Amino acid sequence: MEMHQLRYFVELARQGNFSRAAAACYVSQPSLSQQIMKLEDELGQPLIHRTRKGALLTHFGEAMLPRARRILLEAECIRDEAQAQNDQTCGKINLGAIPTIAPFLLPSLMERCLEKYPQMQLSLVEDTTNDLVAALRNGRLDFALMSRPFPWEDELEAITLFEDELLVTVAKNSPLNKRRRIKLDDLAEHSMIVMKDMHCLGRQSISLCESSGLSPKVSIESSQLETVVSLVESGLGFSFIPKMAATQMEHRQVGFHSVSPKPVSRDIVLVWSGAGSLTRTQQAFRDEAAASRT
Repeated sequence: MEMHQLRYFVELARQGNFSRAAAACYVSQPSLSQQIMKLEDELGQPLIHRTRKGALLTHFGEAMLPRARRILLEAECIRDEAQAQNDQTCGKINLGAIPTIAPFLLPSLMERCLEKYPQMQLSLVEDTTNDLVAALRNGRLDFALMSRPFPWEDELEAITLFEDELLVTVAKNSPLNKRRRIKLDDLAEHSMIVMKDMHCLGRQSISLCESSGLSPKVSIESSQLETVVSLVESGLGFSFIPKMAATQMEHRQVGFHSVSPKPVSRDIVLVWSGAGSLTRTQQAFRDEAAASRT
């Protein structure tokens, strides 16, 4: 069993297609296919169902996939430790973040990491919570910044960085804006503008209202936080905006208010797969992110 065969197998499982997997591994398709067959012959079990639609894992292939990832991760740890003998952290971090966190937290975090570890390579993807979790589970991402709750919490590792208050956001000329704090009951007759359901902030906002016995009148949904704020600014309804975003929107014609009598918040977490040991570079990034905790 060769390491490159395991890499080909893991990439093929990720891509579900021999051509794309070969391209990602910088080898020809026949070469990749031949190595997969050699691996299957050595194991005495088929790993892949070859169909017209692509490559599907057999039951044995599904069972072997997490083990193959762990082996490759441990090999990467060995290489990383060897590189670290001169006390340099120069590996690559594939990082994901949800859109309501990425522009407000990542610039300072990435700047600190690169200042402390100038040879660290950072690659960033913005996506929804569900897609980020899927990418963590199949090995395409090392870490993701998101908020609780998220799928597969029992399978993944996570640390809470801090609590981010959710602020009731209304137009500057709204009568609600005259109040320092706003009760959820005060919002009963007002239209609500939210992020689309695929974004956790939208679900959190609606759940917050429903848990207080309020049936929110959702009038508009958007996939962009900036659009939500612009619609609120125009007087078309209220919304819940994270405090980390509000601090960068003080120039907008909206007012931000804590929920009364008790402010509400979301937990900001750093999540990673618990499938194997972290490399030195990954440990360095995790520790730097953990320093953001307040």
